[in-house]
Parts: sequence; structure tokens; C-alpha cells
Amino acid sequence: KVLYEDPDIVVAMAPNESELREIVLDIIKSGPKTIKEIHSRLAGIASEDKIRRCLMKLVDEGVIVVDEEGRYSVIGSIGGFDGEDYSE
Repeated sequence: KVLYEDPDIVVAMAPNESELREIVLDIIKSGPKTIKEIHSRLAGIASEDKIRRCLMKLVDEGVIVVDEEGRYSVIGSIGGFDGEDYSE
């Protein structure tokens, strides 16, 4: 939410927990991302710790999963985990 804007500066309010959740989900829906990749998109409005807590809560709720490379993806998304095991 932008509080003040002029040609030289923009002052914005950091997102609350539910807003951050939606922002993070939107970022992950485009494809699996690491915490660092998500933080680079949200630098200045959310700390890496706040993003990490948000991600862990989404994992606990079963909305997203994390792979062995540390990439988070939405369950059922293209390129993400769909709940099935494809190993033989």
C-alpha cells in the first residue's frame, strides 16, 4: 500500500500477514522459487525471516511443498508437486 509518492521517492506500508501470504503465493504460482528468489522480489517490504515464516506456515497448511533443492511450489501447479510419486 503506497502511503506517499513523488518523482523521487515512494513510501509504502509493509504487507500484513495475510497480504504477504497472497503475494508469496502469486510469486510461487509462476513456478518453483527459493527463499532468496522470493526475497529478491520483495526486498524492502518483507524481511527474509518474515518470508520464511510465511512459507513454513503454507507448508504446514499443505498449500505448498519444498523440494530437495529448497524450491517452494504450490501443490498441483504446473511444474510443482501434485501429490503423486512417479518413482518406480
